[in-house]
Amino acid sequence: MADSAQNYEPEKGDEVTLFIHKFAPENFAKAQAIMTKEFGAALGQFGQTRRGFWVADPEAHEVVGISFVKKGQKVEDWNASERRKKVLGQLEPLERGAVTVKHCEVIGDYRVE
Repeated sequence: MADSAQNYEPEKGDEVTLFIHKFAPENFAKAQAIMTKEFGAALGQFGQTRRGFWVADPEAHEVVGISFVKKGQKVEDWNASERRKKVLGQLEPLERGAVTVKHCEVIGDYRVE
């Protein structure tokens, strides 16, 4: 990860994309491993500055990728990439339906300690 990526903190106006994946219960653990390892590696090789989180809802068998993209970069570039398509190819047989994608914008932040 580049130094700028390590220090990137999302700011007001940055793009946020939610990728909501739903899996069959018997595929949930395998899908989580692919998402956290394979997507992370593919994103690291892609060259965009991002901050992201994977969150899981075990009861619904869903994994949500929350991706913050630095101003001047577009999530559409990643969505069209062969690296992304390769990982999606591994996930498709495990999923229950299509991935839901929601595009949002950072409007503020908070930290509580």
